[in-house]
Amino acid sequence: MKGHMIRNLLLCMSNVEINESNGSILLDFIISTPFMKTLCLSYNEQVNNIGAQYIAQALRHNTTLKTLNLSRCGITLPGAKTLCDSLETNTSVNDLNLSENDIGDDDIVCLSHSLELNKALTTLNIMSCRFTKLGLKSLALMLTSNTSIKKIVWADAFMESEKLKGTLVSAGLLTPSVEAVLF
Repeated sequence: MKGHMIRNLLLCMSNVEINESNGSILLDFIISTPFMKTLCLSYNEQVNNIGAQYIAQALRHNTTLKTLNLSRCGITLPGAKTLCDSLETNTSVNDLNLSENDIGDDDIVCLSHSLELNKALTTLNIMSCRFTKLGLKSLALMLTSNTSIKKIVWADAFMESEKLKGTLVSAGLLTPSVEAVLF
C-alpha cells in the first residue's frame, strides 16, 4: 500500500501562549511545513505582540499559507507593525483576519501602506477594531492602487450605517470590485 501525502493542513490552536521560549518552535513549524494552508490562532489573547512577531517572521519564508486567522489575539501596534512589514513581501496569504484586536488608526495606516505592495491578499477582516475615519481614508487610498482586494469586513461604531455607506461610496471603498461587509 502506497503512503498518502498530506496536501492541505489546517492548524487551529486554542489556549496557546506564544513567548520567547516557544515562539521559535511555532516559527520553525510554519516555515518547514509546506502543506500548511490555514493557520487559525483566533481567541488566543496570549498570542499578543510576541506571537505576532514570530508569525510575521514565518510569513517572510512560508510560501504556502493561504489563510491566517489572528482574530482576538491581543495584537496591538508593535505586533501589527511587524505583520505589516512581512505582508509587503508575502505572496501567499490571501485571507487575513485581524478582527477583535486593539488595532487603531496607526495600525490601519501601516497595514494600508503594506497592502499597496501586496497583491496576494483578497480578503481582509478588521471587524471590531478601533480605527476611525483616518483609518478608513487610508484604506480607501490603498484600494486605488491595490486591485487584488475583493472583500473587506469590519464593524463600524463611529457612524450610522446609512451615513457610513455614503462615506464609503465617496471614499471609493464601495465599488463593483470590492465587497464591503458591514456589521
